[in-house]
Amino acid sequence: MKSRNKRYYIEKTLCWIRERELIRGGETVLCALSGGADSVAMTLLLKELSETLGIRVCAAHVNHMLRGGEAQRDEDFCRGLCGERGIPFTALRGDAAALAAELGTGTEDAARELRYGLLFSLGADLVAVAHNADDNLETVIMRLVRGGGARGLAGIPPGNRNVIRPIMCLTRAETEEVCREFGADFVTDSTNLSDDCTRNIVRHRVTGELRGLNPSISELVLANSIRLREEDAFLDGIAAEKLAENGGTLSAELFESCGPVLSRRMLRIAAGRAGTEIDGEMTEKLLSLSLGGKSRFSFDVGKGAYFGEYGVFRFGKTEAPEDFDFELSEEKPVEIGKWRVRVQKEAFGEQKIYRIFKTFAINSDRIHGGLRVRNARSGDVFRKNAKSGSKKLGKLYSDMKFPMEVRKTLPVLADGEGVIFVPGIGPNAARDFGGTGRVLEIVFEKRIEQEQI
Repeated sequence: MKSRNKRYYIEKTLCWIRERELIRGGETVLCALSGGADSVAMTLLLKELSETLGIRVCAAHVNHMLRGGEAQRDEDFCRGLCGERGIPFTALRGDAAALAAELGTGTEDAARELRYGLLFSLGADLVAVAHNADDNLETVIMRLVRGGGARGLAGIPPGNRNVIRPIMCLTRAETEEVCREFGADFVTDSTNLSDDCTRNIVRHRVTGELRGLNPSISELVLANSIRLREEDAFLDGIAAEKLAENGGTLSAELFESCGPVLSRRMLRIAAGRAGTEIDGEMTEKLLSLSLGGKSRFSFDVGKGAYFGEYGVFRFGKTEAPEDFDFELSEEKPVEIGKWRVRVQKEAFGEQKIYRIFKTFAINSDRIHGGLRVRNARSGDVFRKNAKSGSKKLGKLYSDMKFPMEVRKTLPVLADGEGVIFVPGIGPNAARDFGGTGRVLEIVFEKRIEQEQI
């Protein structure tokens, strides 16, 4: 590598930060300082640029309590470095092995969760981590081996939320050069020297061969990652617009009209909104299921599921909604989910049905055992009109293609003899609601206006 001076690295880092808009000014930036060359270089460069960027720089070291005396050595080194350079410093500790046992995950994953949790607890505006261009190259290779698509090949993001990567424009060799230019030492984590994890195998055996073919491979892959990330964001924007135009609802019609490229992205967007992350293989599986022509299906996805019902699809929880059953009276309206059911104070006489089956009048003589608001039950029988026969209410819901979520949460009006009225369908034609007593008017209204049923 051609040797550069300190000013070159300062300007290169400043350009990277400004082009990516990683820092806007006025923030407190917390450097995640491990003691290695990358994090030392990052901390020194940000300290040097603090006045130019208008930021306050501090540092923190997380001791994961995994490497005994070596871990203590690293903590002591970081404390000493920051003391010499006038950088506010905090030492943090957490037992990564214990957390891994508690969560049932690998030690590396637990250490990452522990580290970020402790760093964020300090309340800085931004947390700076020292991923470099070589880290990005290794990540792209690992994702390529695992079958990553465009998003995977886009590598490590320069920043996401309140985490920034201000020296990803530098290679590992350059970060060591920065340390020398600043007259700073650094420590080496012995676990980085072994081949007991995938990243180390890639680092020690693969990237060296690639540099033999092209010494600038890290820089070229980083530039390609940036382009792919921009294109990925552009296509995600189009997919989000298409999804919004469809009211945020996934459907076979939407997938067929938009094609597979945007459909895959809409699936990932919808999954993310539901708190689920799906990889490329899972995305293809769900798209295939969606276009497979099945009237109904469910497929486990992480801690939830992907449901398909009559060409409409959603991500949700696997557990079924609980049954509900409430007494309804003039003094006591019922609020359940997005519905509010009440007895109208002033009834309109003999009128029975109006406002798209959301309001219903019944003579008090025809109520047996009191009015109830509940969901449909397996034994419920309903007759839609005088010309149709009676059928199970669940079967009627199925015929009308009500989604399963609606079937379990739609409130119905009932008494001791069964279902009286279903909003969106109407009164049970098998019942007689006329009489000489007082007329009660029952109103079903949406607390939050959503899709019509």
